Amino acid sequence: MSVKMAKQGKPTSKFYLDFPQQKAEEESETEADESFSLESMNHANEAPLNVVLLEGERTVYKAEKIIKLHNDTSKAGMTGNLYCTNFRLSFVTHSIEEDSDECCRHKFIGSDDVVFSNISAIYQVSNDKTIKKLAPNKKFANAKGIHIHTKDVGIRYFSFELIEKKVTSHLMNAIQKFAFQQRHDLLFAHVFSPSAGPAVNGDNECKVMVDEWRPPTYSTRYDWDKELLRCKIQSKWRVTSVNSGFTISPLLPEHFIVPCTLDDEMLKHAAQHACKLPLWCYTHDNGCFLVSLLSSTPESVHTEKELLQSLTQTQPSSKGGTRPSMLEFDLKKRIPSMYDLKASFNKMFSICSPETVSEFHSNDNSIYSQMDSSQWLRYVAECLKLSDEFAMSIDRDSRSVAIREEGHADFTCIISSLVQMLLNESCRTIKGFQNIVQRCWVAAGHPFCERLGIIYTSNKNVTPVFLLFLDCVYQLTVQFPSMFEFSEIYLISLWDSCVTGLFNEFLYNCQSERFAPPHSPPRGPSQSVPTLPSAWSWDLQFGADFLSLFRNPLFELRLLQQAGSFQAIQQTRQKVLRPNFSPSQIDVWIGFFYRNSSSMQIVNGGKPAEYFQQCLLVEEITELQNKIAKLKQGRARTSGLYFNAHNPTGGAMASKLKSSYITSTFPFNNRINRNLSDISLCTLLDKSLVLSGDVEDEECIV
Repeated sequence: MSVKMAKQGKPTSKFYLDFPQQKAEEESETEADESFSLESMNHANEAPLNVVLLEGERTVYKAEKIIKLHNDTSKAGMTGNLYCTNFRLSFVTHSIEEDSDECCRHKFIGSDDVVFSNISAIYQVSNDKTIKKLAPNKKFANAKGIHIHTKDVGIRYFSFELIEKKVTSHLMNAIQKFAFQQRHDLLFAHVFSPSAGPAVNGDNECKVMVDEWRPPTYSTRYDWDKELLRCKIQSKWRVTSVNSGFTISPLLPEHFIVPCTLDDEMLKHAAQHACKLPLWCYTHDNGCFLVSLLSSTPESVHTEKELLQSLTQTQPSSKGGTRPSMLEFDLKKRIPSMYDLKASFNKMFSICSPETVSEFHSNDNSIYSQMDSSQWLRYVAECLKLSDEFAMSIDRDSRSVAIREEGHADFTCIISSLVQMLLNESCRTIKGFQNIVQRCWVAAGHPFCERLGIIYTSNKNVTPVFLLFLDCVYQLTVQFPSMFEFSEIYLISLWDSCVTGLFNEFLYNCQSERFAPPHSPPRGPSQSVPTLPSAWSWDLQFGADFLSLFRNPLFELRLLQQAGSFQAIQQTRQKVLRPNFSPSQIDVWIGFFYRNSSSMQIVNGGKPAEYFQQCLLVEEITELQNKIAKLKQGRARTSGLYFNAHNPTGGAMASKLKSSYITSTFPFNNRINRNLSDISLCTLLDKSLVLSGDVEDEECIV
């Protein structure tokens, strides 16, 4: 970092560790250029290094003189204090580093924080440089450092070279305790009390927007009755409360939608014979529907036939008066096992998170073959292909679909959600998408706790099923860039919310656990159900500026076009989407898998740069419309996008980026890699029509 900071005695980037392979000329050059010394580091006491704690958070242990390295073999790093709390590891340093802009920061998780729920594995580095995976309730050797692998495909490196063995022992014990929680009631979420913080401009608009997006919880009969009326299917479907008190199955919701031809006695009889009850997922405009079933045992064949006959009677008749047969499909024929999916993701992790720069360049020579060998992209393609087949069966062939899956609700959640997004335009909005996640994932009983590894058991069931679904949705946003209201940033932020370990939707395996969390004492009749923060309360995590990044500029442009404001582009009226599921057409989700890789960072490049230019285009059109509206004495509108001329905080578009840079990892990691070309974003802003001055007073030319 800067020589000035070194002279002031503040710790900064330095070659702290003694590597024998380091050349003498490199050492002399470093000493001559920056004049670093361990002595100056030890006297950096001008300002105390403290961590800002959340409500309910407490510091368990603090270790000073911890070195945060850039990668495994890096000779450069920063010194600071490492705080271990009951929620996270927080690295605090005096060093100044180009960080994400303030408006793009998480409200309570810093860029140098590692939330314990987000940790997938911890490896300790011993004196002899061997690396060993750290496990709970097992003794560890005298660690000289740790490598922390996170569920957002990142690796953090910390060295303990400058601290005593006693400090290392206490720190490792604290990390080991909180990184591998084995009881639900010990999670930080149960003591976390989020606060809104000081009010700022734009908070009211932000709260209104978040409330508009918020879906029902589907934990009450009222929520399901409302969904029944919204879909206008009350003539053939009804809401049943046969599982009230979770007496039939703890995995199913208390209330759900079934055909009117199925009475509660038949449902109870089916449950007694180990039959999974049919779960309604979606009804199309033509009356055809999608339901999910679980493979039954051989003893329940007769009962299952009765259920399928009732579903067939719900199938709408064709023009000739006959009912087409219902498509019944067992997903195990086409989907990977949980073991294969987990192995596939682990391979993707190793490919996209190289521990050294040389390893990154080595992988680059065979990146396509490595990606193909991981099978991840093939699994994404297969999910899209299945969803397209079922969507065409419903829409084109007027044939209802029943899908079954053994075990938990995993791939039934993926396929049923994708089918709805292909068939229904409302499911491509933020509100509609969150409704799908809440109804088809949370309420349907997807085991988020097991699949995300929130509670440590044997970790055999930890599989990123929900991430596979988000990747499939990302592919749809790439293939149909103007058909979805939400952006890639929204999808990444949703996954981050899953692994934060704070929100009610993603902490449990089913609805019954949300009413009575495991290991919690029994509630009395007057005691209420514990309430935890909701992931859909986005304003708890981000400010209005960041939430504006959730919006897709091209979707806003399509809305302007459909309103008849202009005819600049060819209008597309695709009600039903047909994805391209060829493996060669499936893109690697670079924004997710490579967002923590500095080697892949591009200044003023990548998807964020495209997003910026799209915002400029929409904003120019919006400003021209405002000028027309003013001439007609109408009401001006704003685009609501992140880069706009009239943002909630009142500043101009250029003030959005304090660093005047935008990188390919924006907004999650906007730190600048100094090896990259120094191209200022202001050169692009200066050319923008919107920022050329007072738009209303300038002559606008498109």
